[in-house]
Amino acid sequence: MRIIVTGATGFIGHYLLKKLNVSHELTILSRNENLAEEIANTEISCYSYDFTRESEKLVESYDAIIHLASQRPIKGKVDSYLDYKQNLDLVSELLVFAVRNSIDKFINISTKAVYGMSRGVLKEDNYLAPTSYYGLSKQQTEEMCNFYANNFGINCINLRLAQVIGYGELQQNIVTTFINNATKKK
Repeated sequence: MRIIVTGATGFIGHYLLKKLNVSHELTILSRNENLAEEIANTEISCYSYDFTRESEKLVESYDAIIHLASQRPIKGKVDSYLDYKQNLDLVSELLVFAVRNSIDKFINISTKAVYGMSRGVLKEDNYLAPTSYYGLSKQQTEEMCNFYANNFGINCINLRLAQVIGYGELQQNIVTTFINNATKKK
């Protein structure tokens, strides 16, 4: 299977590349081509998100797009919707690209932030009420995917992640702090 992956330089993307590269042909789209090329090997092509400049190079036949990339909140920064507008813009460009190139599988990684400040067990059918610009932008990317699924026949899957935990995670939270302390026998 030939797959385009965005967000390959991120925490999830880095590990996903290692798994997928074993049995699939991958192409990375990144805003940081140098870092992406360091992560990728010679078997993985790497291009910029700049579709106006790069789309001619991506006319080869692809089977799927896995969209992991996202502008995430920066702790302590006062933000506005404009800080996250690129989340919707990129999904829109990727979906247009998918339609033009007959790519009918699209996986969009979303977040529990679409639920807002929900406490307790989250279920897919919980009411969506984002309380942050980030959550709002991710809700809109999900709606864009649903629109393309309903109107253009793209098999679009929105996966909402709650907390990503694993080796090498950049953010320090209670779980990673516990793991780090446990490995140091603290």
